[in-house]
Amino acid sequence: MIRVLVLIISLPLFLVSCNIGTDDENSSIPTGKGKIYGEMNKRETPCRLRAVEKSTDLENHWVCVYDHPKSEIDDRVTICYECKCPKKVFCDLR
Repeated sequence: MIRVLVLIISLPLFLVSCNIGTDDENSSIPTGKGKIYGEMNKRETPCRLRAVEKSTDLENHWVCVYDHPKSEIDDRVTICYECKCPKKVFCDLR
């Protein structure tokens, strides 16, 4: 009887104390989601492939580095080992 009473009291306390889904918008942990400028299907700025580098973050992955004509910062796309980089893509509007 005492075990059931302890279970009935402790179970709601346990469920209330769990914080599920506490994502801060100002979180300092990087999410991998960068800022996208412009709409995805309305990009008219072509970017050409500059280099292909081995990924430092993931094993057996590569990074396609694209030269953005309107910015000093290059666009980078991580791909798998078997995938190939397109020679030209349409970059965001910076």
